[in-house]
Amino acid sequence: MSNLMLASAVKAELAVNALRSTLVARRERGADALEYVGMVVLAALIVVGIVGALNVDSLKQAVEKAVTDITSSKG
Repeated sequence: MSNLMLASAVKAELAVNALRSTLVARRERGADALEYVGMVVLAALIVVGIVGALNVDSLKQAVEKAVTDITSSKG
């Protein structure tokens, strides 16, 4: 009888370990997808920042306005 119980316990442990391995593998695949989404969002933010910085005319106007405001307020 103890051999039957031991064999059952070993089979149960093997099944639990197999299920645990499957669940961990699924979680890691989900993490990979989330990491890719994060990288795409970060890249998009960088591109938007660069394009915004390259809009020199609006930047020039903003700097001129700030300088004018500062120099005219000291008057």
